[in-house]
Amino acid sequence: MLTTVRSEGQFNSIVYETTDSYRDNAGRMTVMLHAEDIAAHGFREGEQATLVSAHGRMPGVTLKAYDVARGSVLAYYPEANVLVGTEVDPRSRTPAFKSTPVRLERE
Repeated sequence: MLTTVRSEGQFNSIVYETTDSYRDNAGRMTVMLHAEDIAAHGFREGEQATLVSAHGRMPGVTLKAYDVARGSVLAYYPEANVLVGTEVDPRSRTPAFKSTPVRLERE
């Protein structure tokens, strides 16, 4: 399940720095997953992959083991916006930036 996040050097969608000092200087095309999820999908940390949702594809992401719950994926926006649909929750009227189903594919 994808959650899009902001980096330390970012204000809303304006990016001031290309790395995130809060997350071990991860680059903008880094995707963070639990280490066991990376291995379970047949990948290694540092490998490149394509992140895919029902709405789009994000090729060229670098996989990084990070302290997140199993089944969770963190990616930076606006880069990951291509994966998030335009539908909004009927109650909150917000897009699904915190709960988009995704999968990894080999490059």
